[in-house]
Amino acid sequence: ITPKARVILLPAQSEGDDVILYHPEDTDKELARICFSICLGKGQKDVFSAAQYVRPKSSGQLYAL
Repeated sequence: ITPKARVILLPAQSEGDDVILYHPEDTDKELARICFSICLGKGQKDVFSAAQYVRPKSSGQLYAL
C-alpha cells in the first residue's frame, strides 16, 4: 500500500467567502485563508459559498476542518 495523501484537522472559521485556517496549537496564529467562489444553484435561485458551512469568526467558535 502506497499512501496517496495526508490529512490534518485544523481549527477554522469563516469570514465572508473565506475560510481561515489556524495553527492547531496556537489558534491566534492564522495559517492560511481559502477563498471560495460563490455558486449559483439550479435556476440561479440558490446562491451559496462553501464557507457558509464553517462557523463565522464573529461567533467566536472554532470548527475543526
